[in-house]
Amino acid sequence: MKLSRIAVALMLVALSGSAYAQVRSWDFEGMTDLTGLIDEGWVFVDDAYVSVGGTPTQYLDSIQIETSIVHSGTKALRMKVADMAYFPLNGQFGTLELWAYDAGYYMRDPGTGTSYIATAYGPRFGLRKFMDVDTSVWYPDNEPEDHGILNRSYGIGAGLVEKSYLNSNGGYGFEDGRTEHQDIITIASPDWAYTSPIANAGWAGNQSWYSAYYLGIPGGRPTTGVWNKWTIAYTAPGVMSIAVTTWDGRTFAASGAVPSKAFDGNTPGGVSDIYLYGGATMMAGAEPEMWFGDGIYDDITWTPTFVEPICNPGDADGDGNVDLDDFVILKNNFGQTGLDTQTSCSLGDFDLDGDVDLDDFVLLKNNFGNTY
Repeated sequence: MKLSRIAVALMLVALSGSAYAQVRSWDFEGMTDLTGLIDEGWVFVDDAYVSVGGTPTQYLDSIQIETSIVHSGTKALRMKVADMAYFPLNGQFGTLELWAYDAGYYMRDPGTGTSYIATAYGPRFGLRKFMDVDTSVWYPDNEPEDHGILNRSYGIGAGLVEKSYLNSNGGYGFEDGRTEHQDIITIASPDWAYTSPIANAGWAGNQSWYSAYYLGIPGGRPTTGVWNKWTIAYTAPGVMSIAVTTWDGRTFAASGAVPSKAFDGNTPGGVSDIYLYGGATMMAGAEPEMWFGDGIYDDITWTPTFVEPICNPGDADGDGNVDLDDFVILKNNFGQTGLDTQTSCSLGDFDLDGDVDLDDFVLLKNNFGNTY
């Protein structure tokens, strides 16, 4: 289905705050296209230009539900070069777990281990957080008219990135939002209309990448396609971690990584969104698939640090009925304040504001006799 130029302004919803949230999971089973994901709030951009042999090229309608390469079940999400997807998290803290497919391609000549076949940025994924920085020193000609503060996105994530100091044969890179490098760009910035995302779209820039050797993975990448499980967390201000469980069951964490910039605890709020990227650089003659392989993702789970409590109005004892038993609970707790809203529904706090008061009585009265 055609998804080019999907409403850029929808990114603005990622800036609103939220105290609680629900665990969200996507295994893509039962889907034939992206309609259901869009209905849930996912935003897809599949019309970004990328240079192929020096020629700006588009690969439209290339985001799809994959049925051949899957981690579990029968479906996965495939994203090709320059495809982007994000799911707003509205300032939550929490942990992202996902399975990412590594096609096992090498970007260097396996005979020498040093000669580049080409330079490319492979699939990347992770969490993003927004902050304001003054970018006029980098973009004096195309920043907003006031040349002042521009909302920029920083990320913590993982992926395959070909750099002279990373070596795609060796393994995987990750980044932790360390720099204000000019190679970042905010997709759907509220005050800057982009024309074409650049290499590190949505990421923290070249200076913040660490190699697989930093993760301590011996042997590097496999020579055949495998699935790896990545765990990427921002669980409290200044507290972040990245780990990979490899195809052979070993787990390696990015120990010693120090969060900075948007993630150092000085910028309020949690992450803005889950971010998936199909890769940046295409080589002429390698179409339609990158040498790194397309970005293929499966079994994605977001677990917020604080989970929103479920409260059926009036049902204090949780038996599925609003009856006199619930009224007695409300009466016995009437007037209590400062309650923990994770559990206060069971005390009669049906609007989850931390107090048991007339508002809660009205909710019970209006739902009296209901069943859930």
